Amino acid sequence: MAVVILALVVLAALVLGGSALAGALGSGSRGTEEPPAEAAASAGPDATPAPSAAPASAPASAGASTPAPSAPAPSAEPTLSTSVRCEPADVTVEATTDEQSYAEGEDPVLTLVLRNAGDEACVLNVGTSEMEFLVTNADGRIFSSVDCQTASEDLFHVLEPDAEETADFGWPRTRSVAGCTPVEEGVGPGTYMLTTRLGVINSSPADFTLQ
Repeated sequence: MAVVILALVVLAALVLGGSALAGALGSGSRGTEEPPAEAAASAGPDATPAPSAAPASAPASAGASTPAPSAPAPSAEPTLSTSVRCEPADVTVEATTDEQSYAEGEDPVLTLVLRNAGDEACVLNVGTSEMEFLVTNADGRIFSSVDCQTASEDLFHVLEPDAEETADFGWPRTRSVAGCTPVEEGVGPGTYMLTTRLGVINSSPADFTLQ
């Protein structure tokens, strides 16, 4: 019985000593611990975070060609209500193609290039209601984008001085006539001319070849 009591006394001493040692280690390491959550929260909503570096500007993405006429997106500034309307004398329209010569089975992409040659920003209707892509050859009229156009829309756009905008049209090498009457005759090899128009402003013809 004396031996058992002595063992219990020794065990109790070990437990108390271990607790005291753990407490001493804990109090000694408190200076290196992270501050408690309550202390961090006490900073309150008035704490000002450190300024961060401004993100780099993203590169502008280039637009892709589509098989239907595509117009520039409307601009937000300057506002349409405060900008002057473009005078035809201050606007130039050019016709270009993505290639000079096309292999058999390769469809041309026709492009209307629009420029503001004036000294100030102005507003112009660049919608499909004003736009035409006309293809001709030595024998006459071959195709017009307005012949079979089922719907058109106005799209008012702010043109900055010296700015250049483009609109593309994928031509599937077909013929058309006014009123969209079906035409059985196809388009053969040869030299063709593209003329583009925006409202009353016409481009000079641009030649290209179909193989």
